[in-house]
Amino acid sequence: MTKSKIMLICGMFLILLTGARLLWVFHFIQPNQHHAVQGVLNLRDSEISNKQTFLLDGEWEFYPNTLLMHDSIDGAAPSEPQFIQVPGSWNAALNPEQPTPYGSGSYRLRIVVDAADMTEYAIRIPSIRSSSELYINGQPAGQSGQPAATAAAYQPLNINYISDFTLEGSNEITVVIHAANYDYPRSSGIVSSLKFGTEAAIKRELAISVLTKIMVCIAFLIHAVYVLIIYLMGMRNKILLYFFFIAVCAIIAMLEIGDNLLLYLFPIPYEWSFRIIPALMISASFLIVQTVKPKLKRAISKSLVLVYNAVCVAALATLALPASLIATLDWLYLFLLFVAMVSALILLLRIAYKGMAENILMLLTFIAIFSSVVWAIVFNLYEIRSSYYPFDIIVALITFSLIWFKRYMEVLSHTRALTSQLQESDTLKDYFLANTSHELRNPLHGMLNLSEAVLEREKSTLSKKSSQDLELLLTVGRRMSFMLNDLLDMIRLKERRIHLLPQNLSLPAVAAGVLDMLRFMTDGKPIQLLNRIPNGFPAIIADENRLIQILFNLLHNAVKYTYEGEVSIHAKIVDGKARIVIEDTGIGMDEEILQRVFEPYAQASGGGSRPGGGFGLGLNICRQLVEMHDSKLEATSKPNVGSRFSFSLPLSEEGFEPMQQAYSSLVSAEPGLQEATDMGRTAADAAQAQAAATAADQLVSAAAAKLAPVHGFDIVRVLAVDDDPVNTMVIDNILSANPGYRVVTATSGKDALERLSEGEWDLIITDVMMPHMSGYELTATIRKRYSISELPVLLLTARNLPEDIDAGFLAGANDYVTKPVNPLELKSRVRALTELKRSINEQLRMEAAWLQAQIKPHFILNTFNVVAALSEIDPKRMIALVEEFGNYLRGSFDFQNSEQLAPLSHELDLLHSYLFIEQERFRERLVVEWDVDEDIAIEIPPLSIQPLVENAARHGILKRARGGSILIRIKEGTQEINIEIIDNGVGIDENKLNNLLNRKQSSSSGIGLINTDRRLKKIYGHGLQIKSVLGEGTTVSFVIPKQA
Repeated sequence: MTKSKIMLICGMFLILLTGARLLWVFHFIQPNQHHAVQGVLNLRDSEISNKQTFLLDGEWEFYPNTLLMHDSIDGAAPSEPQFIQVPGSWNAALNPEQPTPYGSGSYRLRIVVDAADMTEYAIRIPSIRSSSELYINGQPAGQSGQPAATAAAYQPLNINYISDFTLEGSNEITVVIHAANYDYPRSSGIVSSLKFGTEAAIKRELAISVLTKIMVCIAFLIHAVYVLIIYLMGMRNKILLYFFFIAVCAIIAMLEIGDNLLLYLFPIPYEWSFRIIPALMISASFLIVQTVKPKLKRAISKSLVLVYNAVCVAALATLALPASLIATLDWLYLFLLFVAMVSALILLLRIAYKGMAENILMLLTFIAIFSSVVWAIVFNLYEIRSSYYPFDIIVALITFSLIWFKRYMEVLSHTRALTSQLQESDTLKDYFLANTSHELRNPLHGMLNLSEAVLEREKSTLSKKSSQDLELLLTVGRRMSFMLNDLLDMIRLKERRIHLLPQNLSLPAVAAGVLDMLRFMTDGKPIQLLNRIPNGFPAIIADENRLIQILFNLLHNAVKYTYEGEVSIHAKIVDGKARIVIEDTGIGMDEEILQRVFEPYAQASGGGSRPGGGFGLGLNICRQLVEMHDSKLEATSKPNVGSRFSFSLPLSEEGFEPMQQAYSSLVSAEPGLQEATDMGRTAADAAQAQAAATAADQLVSAAAAKLAPVHGFDIVRVLAVDDDPVNTMVIDNILSANPGYRVVTATSGKDALERLSEGEWDLIITDVMMPHMSGYELTATIRKRYSISELPVLLLTARNLPEDIDAGFLAGANDYVTKPVNPLELKSRVRALTELKRSINEQLRMEAAWLQAQIKPHFILNTFNVVAALSEIDPKRMIALVEEFGNYLRGSFDFQNSEQLAPLSHELDLLHSYLFIEQERFRERLVVEWDVDEDIAIEIPPLSIQPLVENAARHGILKRARGGSILIRIKEGTQEINIEIIDNGVGIDENKLNNLLNRKQSSSSGIGLINTDRRLKKIYGHGLQIKSVLGEGTTVSFVIPKQA
């Protein structure tokens, strides 16, 4: 839409609003109004009816600084009156030389009407500042406040009021008004038109004004309330909050301006009434600017907005001034409101130019509000009193509502389109799942049948382990078959293609078979599966396949979320039906999960304490199957207490002995039967799964006894952690095919942490979702002791979404493998991680040996110099020195230095040779003291003591001119060997001490200490302890556990 069209629309709209307002104003004003002349208003020629009112405008008698007494009100005045124009200011009349608004006075007007008996008239008194009292024919008829000749005696109040009276036997009405003002600093007196007419006409006009105003206030209140509700319900858009406060300001302003309804509703002090309108104007100005500020910043600079806000705050502070000063600042408040509204209007014009219908409606809404505000200001400034005109605001509310309705319809249309797309996607998803399930089901059943055939045919020639592996393969395959059947059943239920075949069934027998199918899931868990249904329980009527499916899914779910305690099934007769209950002592569900537990694909997001897996279809299928049996599946649960599922089935009227025998013979049949139909699980499946599960139970028990910790460094030791024994067995089978791997299993994170101290591990393989401690938490705990290179961690996860992978790497994992595990992928990743770890360990050991092998040239040269000197002065000492030097060289290049551990005696021999050479060189400057327990038979990391002693000698003792002493203390405790190197050298300052073992911060000369510290931490979990006092000496110590 072009700019010219928009401007035309806005102009026409404004003309319509203005024309309607003018028609409204003139409707309540008589076209031929009479005016008072020298205190007399002649209405004899006018028809006074109940449909019209008259303005008492014109010349009134005025008695300045005089309040006419009762005896002169209706008679002669005590002095000559002045004539003053009403409505108008009395400032000049009170004091012609120096006009002032402060003072008191009396107004008098005589109204002449046609004589009529018992006619009921009324006069409506508008704003008279700041107090007034009305007398009609000498009788008090009403008042606002209490006028008085002095400020001390008068009481200010400025409200509208009506006085009605009856004219009896006379055609003249004398109206006297006492007025006084000692507060308002601007024009005072009767500044608005008084209205006269019959009581019905006056009250009719008042009712129209008040009721229309109340109607508009209610409309604003409704909009304000629902906007606030939308904001509080979560749509935290500040514009909604601004609109709410703008609406509140508008309601208060409408109640205050004109009819002064606010002062009738609340006893507000007169001084505070001066502050209401300015406060509303400032608040509205600020809120309007805040509403348009995000888009206003594009048009003007941010600093101007800040300045405007600051001026609003300053203007708000002026309300603390005395009331007489506030009235003189009306121009400031009007200016702020004008700037805000004009800015908003210009901004809305710019937005409307984009041509969107919503923007144009918003512009028209604001124009209507702008028109209402401008006219209200004009009427207030010029003291024009008319019945309240509501249509500007009504039009604004209508256009504003149209905007919301338009948005609602757009959202509704968009929602319908999305719903249609979701329904289409849901249908496509169902078709995809159905086709995929069918495609997977055929090869899966082929593998199961071939595996079973091989197992039966070659059973006599297969080894025990091979037979167990095939049994495990069948068990896992059947679990997958159940999942695929769930998907197919979900589609069939939607398409209503499942039909029940009710028959007499033995509930105890069915329950026993299902429990046996699930016993493999309890391996490694302290869980009891209990069948509490008595053998003599009456027969029930149900579809056999579907009842097995219902019980299997419910019990499978119970076992899955129970980590210790029991899972039980029991039944009783209630109201002539069998009430079947499945209970567990698992983790339970909160109210939120319980509300959606039967929804399809619904799964709880449980983090580490709630296992994942499955499609979330089992309970939904159970609910639908139970409903097909004319029953209802009910669930109750409490977090950390357990869950309870129950449903009812009808009892059979026949005996169940024949049926029980048939069922027993069916479940004991050979496990070579195949599915009878394509509709789900049959009793033959149950028997096969039972046999396989029993075999798996024996397999896991045997494996647990076999997989003891293996020590040694030629074998790769892997710790597999999973709460499902089947998963750990699969990992063991994949890796154990290579004789270089030894797999040890743990069923929980706590168990894994305990096994870490049983020796050195090359790799941790852990499932992500485990009870109590998730794989993420276990990895983070391991990283507190081992770095990412010292002990790799490989995560097994069912999902490979970015958030899952990020969580694993942030916890400290080296790599991940998604389930189901591909054997080739798992072997490749395990080999890469273990070889990396081995190479890093080898690097550490070779680094220590290399450090020792790098004997500094000046050390050899100095030793040869000492040998040469002793050859002349003491040959015996020379021979001893040469022998120890040879021992030192042999020890430095010994291949034992590249091993992980070496005997303590080997380390002490090397240390003796080194110290002998150094003492021959430095004599009394180097004193060595030994405090070593005898017969300590333990292996320690090679080159772990000698570098510490060398460091103490070079950087501690020999830095002093007089030298010092080194104490080598090796003491045997009950559980560990304590090793300390103590010197009284120069010591180390605190800053250097803090960074001494930090490879990034330390100098190259500290590499020996760093290498020793890292090797000790890797092997024992703790490294060097260094204490030093500058100028006094240093103590370096470490501990070797005896079991190491």
